Formats: sequence, structure tokens, C-alpha cells
Amino acid sequence: MHDTERLRTELDRFAQIVGDLAAIAARIDPERRHELIKLRRLLSDQIGVLRVVGAKALHDPDVAAAFRTRLSAVLNVVSMHQANWPAIAIDDGLASYRDSAASAATGNRTFIEWTRAVLAQQD
Repeated sequence: MHDTERLRTELDRFAQIVGDLAAIAARIDPERRHELIKLRRLLSDQIGVLRVVGAKALHDPDVAAAFRTRLSAVLNVVSMHQANWPAIAIDDGLASYRDSAASAATGNRTFIEWTRAVLAQQD
């Protein structure tokens, strides 16, 4: 698989995880905590995959640097959200948790859209 296509595939996987996490924020069932923990691990792993694959797929040094900067910002937002809202605390201040989750998801989706646009220009 070509590096650019691999980045698209991994970005799609990241987008799926982001969507799954957003869906959990809307739920109130007890099982969502376990799913949240699992998805958070997957998200973290996927950010690492994107870092490696992006370094190979993006040929323009300025674009590659912007990608790293944006991915670091995603990691920062995700880390802050998770630190503020551990899985055991998501029922405390439910509205605030949902606002934080929505904000993190928006940042993730902005990164996804930017990366897709960059890949479209690179083709």
C-alpha cells in the first residue's frame, strides 16, 4: 500500500474512533465506561500510528511540520479532556463532560478535514 493511501486508511480509522467516542458521550448506560476506556486506548494508539504514517506520506517539509503540529494539538486536547474526565467521573457534571467531549471531537474532526484536504492536494 502506498504511503499516502495508508495515511488515508489510518485517518479513516481515527475518524471512526472519534465518532465512536462522540457516541459514547450521548449514552448513559453503565457499559459505556468500559467501552470508553477501550476506545481511549485505541485513540491513543491511533495517534501514534498517524504520527509514523504521516511522516512517510507527507513529502513537503512545511506540510509535514504542520501535520506534526496539528497532531500534537490533537494529542494535547485529547490528553486534557481525558485528564479532566476519567471514565469513573463521567457521570459527575454530565453536561460539562459532554461539552468537553464535543470540544475534543470538534478539534479531532478539524484535524481530519485538514489532513484529507492536504492529501487531496498532494495527489
